[in-house]
Amino acid sequence: MVERLPTTVRRLVEAAASVAGQTELSNVLRITVKTAMELTGAKYGALGVIGSHGTLSDFIFEGVDRELADRIGRHPVGRGVLGAIRDKPLRLANLSAHADAVGFPSHHPAMESFLGVPVGLGGYTFGNLYLADKDEGEFTAEDEALVLALAVIAGSAVSRARLERRLERAALVEDRERIARDMHDGVIQELFAVGLALQASVGADPTATDDGIRRAMVSIDGAMQRLREYIFDLQAQVPDFEARLRSVVGQAATEIDIRVETSGDFSKLPRPFAEQLIQFAREAISNAIRHSGAATIQVRAAADDGTVRLEIEDDGIGFDVEANAEGMGIANMRERISTLGGLFVAYGPNRRLWASVHLVGGFHWGGLADSPASVFDEMMALNARSCYLACRAAAAAMKRGGDGGRIVNVTARPGLDPTAGASMVAYTGAKAAVAAMTQAMAEELAPNGIWVNAVAPSIMDTPRNRADMPNANHAEWPTPEEVAETITFLASPSNRTTRGALVPVYGRA
Repeated sequence: MVERLPTTVRRLVEAAASVAGQTELSNVLRITVKTAMELTGAKYGALGVIGSHGTLSDFIFEGVDRELADRIGRHPVGRGVLGAIRDKPLRLANLSAHADAVGFPSHHPAMESFLGVPVGLGGYTFGNLYLADKDEGEFTAEDEALVLALAVIAGSAVSRARLERRLERAALVEDRERIARDMHDGVIQELFAVGLALQASVGADPTATDDGIRRAMVSIDGAMQRLREYIFDLQAQVPDFEARLRSVVGQAATEIDIRVETSGDFSKLPRPFAEQLIQFAREAISNAIRHSGAATIQVRAAADDGTVRLEIEDDGIGFDVEANAEGMGIANMRERISTLGGLFVAYGPNRRLWASVHLVGGFHWGGLADSPASVFDEMMALNARSCYLACRAAAAAMKRGGDGGRIVNVTARPGLDPTAGASMVAYTGAKAAVAAMTQAMAEELAPNGIWVNAVAPSIMDTPRNRADMPNANHAEWPTPEEVAETITFLASPSNRTTRGALVPVYGRA
């Protein structure tokens, strides 16, 4: 049905989906500029935000790289032609010929055709949208109509983003005021009473003083517990992540079939974590609507055992991941996920996860009597648990791809020979668990064409190890490059037969 829409209407619907899909103000502004450039074929685009004194307080631009922008210097303040746009659009064949033209600053690229429109809603102008150098001559009346419609959409999105920000601030202030009242009426009053009781016990006989101190300690313990509850209350959580995710899908202005699958318990997601994931989903869905030409978009979210996985997949034309490493919103999405300590992976057309190498781990040197139970928990978490979770996610992706794959884990020499693990029992046990899981998973996943193996390095020849063991024979140690060669073979299609192997990579040690 989408294909039967007139081209300009379809383009505007896609533009509306892109701009209206943003909730962060900075994203609204930048996506508006990019979308306007795409709609009209403009080489340059910018959006000037009008400040309280009528000049431009902010200037978001596209088409000029950062190095050139730094050479140009400060952004425009809204004089000349840029200041001539007030409550109606301005379309020019030659920007320099306009009566208000004041020329370009040094290093500024020359521009000819120009289109500027106000951005606002309900009579309030938030800023101006500027476009220059259409790729096929002058801007047309159709371009002007499209950008005017986009400006209204952008004005609405800006108003909504500002309103949401105000509401969030108001809700936060209200919540903090409530907690402050509760703390005053509860914890502070209780501690004040304890102070009075202790003051009254001064000068009393020792038995009464001891009893008073014990009662005070009990009261303080209770107050501390209530204080912890208030702190947890301040660390607000988002119990309805799934509903918000489905709301994002419902707000998408498209006739593409968007399906949502969720599994697990999202109720313990911290608010900042959930907000970043929601924004990630919003941007990824918007990109798929704009660029993929897909008939179906699949959104999958899963929470399990302290990990969250969010996948956005479409059946469209795809794109070259390497050629667009920082475009298509990828840089922004990668940054969002990295701030959460997560892993961002993008696949192009007909691309599936083939190899997954799991290098996460940790080491502790210490005898059994000198290592508390927390060290054992840490080693198991860093080595065994991380391996389990990474393998679990990789196996699920490879099964969906249907083409098999390769998984390579990293155990260690003590994991194969526990007698070599004296004075590092916790580390040895964790690496032995990695070895055991590798062999168990190799059998389980073999029918799917997924080969699971592990390498077991001895001490590797690294600068840190050399510094820690200056008197050792470093020539006997394997280098990281040599270990990598073994991993590369196990993870490659050339490995047609090896699975369930625990490969010693000891060098001559």
